[in-house]
Amino acid sequence: MRTEFISTYVYNAGKTCTVYTPQSVSELSALLQRLKQEGNSASILGGRNSFGDVFLPASNECIDISGLNRSIAFSESSVRVGSGVRSFELLEQLLERDLYLPAMTGSYLNTIGGDISANVNGKDSWKTGNYYYNIESVQLMCADGTIARISNKDAELFNAVVGGLGVAGIILEAELKLIKRESNNVLCQRIVTRNINDTIRAFEALKVEGVDFAYAWVDGISKGANFGKGAVEIAKFVDGPRDIGLIGRVDNKKVYGLKDSFFWGAIRGGWKVAHKLGLDKAAFAAFNSMRYSWLKNATNMETKPFSTYQFPIAGLLPNWNKRFIPNGLQEIQCFFSFAVFEEAFRKLVECCSRFDVYPELCAIRRLKADDAYLSFSGDGLCVTIDYDCNNRDPEKLYKMQRALAETVIKYSGKIYLSKFPYLTAEECAAMYPKINAFKEVKKQLDPNGVFQSAASVRLGLS
Repeated sequence: MRTEFISTYVYNAGKTCTVYTPQSVSELSALLQRLKQEGNSASILGGRNSFGDVFLPASNECIDISGLNRSIAFSESSVRVGSGVRSFELLEQLLERDLYLPAMTGSYLNTIGGDISANVNGKDSWKTGNYYYNIESVQLMCADGTIARISNKDAELFNAVVGGLGVAGIILEAELKLIKRESNNVLCQRIVTRNINDTIRAFEALKVEGVDFAYAWVDGISKGANFGKGAVEIAKFVDGPRDIGLIGRVDNKKVYGLKDSFFWGAIRGGWKVAHKLGLDKAAFAAFNSMRYSWLKNATNMETKPFSTYQFPIAGLLPNWNKRFIPNGLQEIQCFFSFAVFEEAFRKLVECCSRFDVYPELCAIRRLKADDAYLSFSGDGLCVTIDYDCNNRDPEKLYKMQRALAETVIKYSGKIYLSKFPYLTAEECAAMYPKINAFKEVKKQLDPNGVFQSAASVRLGLS
């Protein structure tokens, strides 16, 4: 047990907490029983990579399970993996066996338990779906300290645990389905688009045969006929030299030869000056224009090792989150159907502009629906909009957050719950129609409310 200040990965929320680090399953079970007897609650800590407050406690106590189960055991077409195993650790062993796990995110430090609790999505989710589709079963410690194995055939329980933000129970282990690949290299092809409509059409035209991954960068500042210009990158597995993974890159503490703290501190200082001078919009517009010009003229086909493709900034921009100390980055990820995506995206960007906020990054993916009760999925497109929370009026940011949520609801969309620590319970209920089904299962599994996080209380889930 220790006292520690815990923050989200991007520093947009934080809290001083009492952190428990049980060393065995029996210690964890005893801790939960004590919390129940005392009428206390705790949140669950894993990789600490969420952009939202899903692992921050509602009260003052949290349980760090990142070191509790780090086992990996392969069978012919699946793997049993402990919830504390990191993405890059599993990837290293997958590469050795020419295996592939769909729906991995761009964060190599995520834990398996965290990916399940957030039901993460990746560049391949348009084809293979969210993490939901990987999972055969999970071993779950319930609030009373007992252990149950929940299969994907146990629909009611499974749909609450996967994507359940860590408050349905503690995931100790999971059995995941794997895909055999002859190679772990990908051929990337870039399609430069003139505007957002071209980008949407490119995603609509995707064919399962011959394409494994797809995502797009778009310019969120351009206007008129070129609004949303950008580039769609599609990729597929191809033959190539063996991928050696992330060896030598994971622990890199330097950016272009400089200590990461010094490099990102200098970047923060420069943006602070630009913001005071009112130059941030012009700077982003210039950067987007240069990027678009480079994309148009660069070679549009390239073969990369899968690890480099999956985790592009692992060695290039380590610890990039330090760029946003102390008030953080906010990434709002929103899903809409194809029919309304173009108009909804325009309205989101206009909403940001009304509050003098300009996207640092806009990226688009196509998703596939699944049945998890709190799933960020569906037949359509999602867009991420990133903005810096530093040097801004908190009251104006709050008003913008409400306006963004209102826009998403208006267009029957949803906001990814694990990335946006500002959504209200009413807004969440308007976006997630299966929320009451989740609450019913939560009540069955945790009638005394032992598992609570800042997010679950804010969203009305606990």
